Order: sequence, then structure tokens, then C-alpha cells
Amino acid sequence: MERQRKLNEERRRRDEAEVELAADFAVWNEECAAARDAVVTAEVAMGRVVDRLIGELRVRYPRAAQLLEMPEDELRRLRQLAAESASRAEPVRGNPGGETENSGESGEKNRSVNAGRPVKRGRTRSRRDTTSGVADAAPSVDMTADVASAAGATVEHERGADASETGTGNQDQVPYDNP
Repeated sequence: MERQRKLNEERRRRDEAEVELAADFAVWNEECAAARDAVVTAEVAMGRVVDRLIGELRVRYPRAAQLLEMPEDELRRLRQLAAESASRAEPVRGNPGGETENSGESGEKNRSVNAGRPVKRGRTRSRRDTTSGVADAAPSVDMTADVASAAGATVEHERGADASETGTGNQDQVPYDNP
């Protein structure tokens, strides 16, 4: 009898320890998931900063690496991550021909008017160049400065930042391929 009682008591302690361990594991697992989500969010934010540095500001990868003190391949990975997350988050846009449900013939007319015109080549105006886009451009600059300063770097907001490095301005620039 005594032996059975000790055995039952030991089983009860083991079961309590197992329940406690399972509870600790559940808490730890939730904390790890939150930490992983925070890392992914930070990487996407850094990817957007890299995208702005390399794309909008026309800074080369080596210069961006110097500004952010990160290896070039990590910058490329972050930029790719930001591009992938942006493409997943973008809402479906309207019909590329300009025709909407209510436009009827006017959408067709607009396409026929523009059909004979040559496609404009060269530098086009970006959101920053328009006065209506000033409000849109400001948060991206602030975000760039905030995230870059968090990484321990200073961001130069001049478009010609790399021109002073190379002396040519157009050489070795990464083309901006986002819409």
C-alpha cells in the first residue's frame, strides 16, 4: 500500500510538472511567434527603406550599404522582400485600357485617340516631382530617416548623392523598376 501511494504521488508530481512545462512552452511559443512577426515587419520596413534609397533616390548598392552599414546582398534581399510584400498587398487596379463599368464608349474613345501617339521615353515625372504628390512623398522620407537612423546611419536626401562619388552621376545607378 505504501509503495502504491508513493507511486501515485510521484505520478501526480510528474503530471503537474508536465502541465507546467506545457504552459511554459505555450507562452514561449507565443513570444517566439510575436518576435518572428516583429522581425519580418522590421525586415519589410528596411526593405522599403532600401527600395527608396536605391530606387527613388538613385543610390547605388555600395552607397546604400555604407549608409545602412549592411552587406550589399542583404540589401538586395530586403529590397526583394519589400517588393514581394508590396505586390501581395497591392489592391487589384482598374482596367488598364481606361474603361470602367460606367465609361461605356468613352474608354474606347480614349484608347483610339492614344493609339497613334508614340510612347514617351526618357525620364518621366515621379510622385515627388508633382505638387499633388508632396503629401505622399513626405511620409516615405520620414520613414527612411527614422529606420535608417535606427540602423545607426544618416540618410542623404539629395538625388545627386552618388554623383559626387563617381563624378558622372548616371554611371552604375540601379534603374527604378517599381510602378
